[in-house]
Amino acid sequence: MQSNSSHPAFKITEIHKFDPRKGCKRCVPPGVGVEVSGETRGARPVADFWKNREGRLVGRFSCQGERFWFEATLASGAPILQDQMIAFEEYIAELLLGWLAEGIHEVDSISDWVRD
Repeated sequence: MQSNSSHPAFKITEIHKFDPRKGCKRCVPPGVGVEVSGETRGARPVADFWKNREGRLVGRFSCQGERFWFEATLASGAPILQDQMIAFEEYIAELLLGWLAEGIHEVDSISDWVRD
């Protein structure tokens, strides 16, 4: 997945639902949310971030009852390091705005609004 030039390139892969209470630890930052005024008032998509037992960054996009689970890496497949988390958080905020633009209830999978 390509991001704008101020961010490293990240890759988001949709994964099966998981229970973060079982073996996952919250990341720092623990997640990000976006809010836009106007027509989409009330919709506040968020993403939560954890490290799983293998140390991989996993997460969940959620808004208005819709949920999608993902794993995130650098485009190279390398893990996202702590010093890259702020850029990752900014990148995810951009993706959340894209989800909002596509229509929260109009997408069936992450690939409907996250494009390589």
